[in-house]
Amino acid sequence: YFKYSAKGKNQTMVKISSDELNNFYLPVPSLKDQQKIVDEIKAELDKQEEMKQKIESERVKIDEIIGKAIT
Repeated sequence: YFKYSAKGKNQTMVKISSDELNNFYLPVPSLKDQQKIVDEIKAELDKQEEMKQKIESERVKIDEIIGKAIT
């Protein structure tokens, strides 16, 4: 949209008027939908953190096994 409505000869310094920005419609999800998105992201991040902890725990076990095998 902005590429189409931008004015200017130089490709790196195109001009967009404040009217174009003010009239630009950007849909925003409802607060309920936003909260749902946040909750889903948090749940996914929690899963990732749990997986990281499991991986670290397994690495410690591997190091212990290797240590026992070497000595």
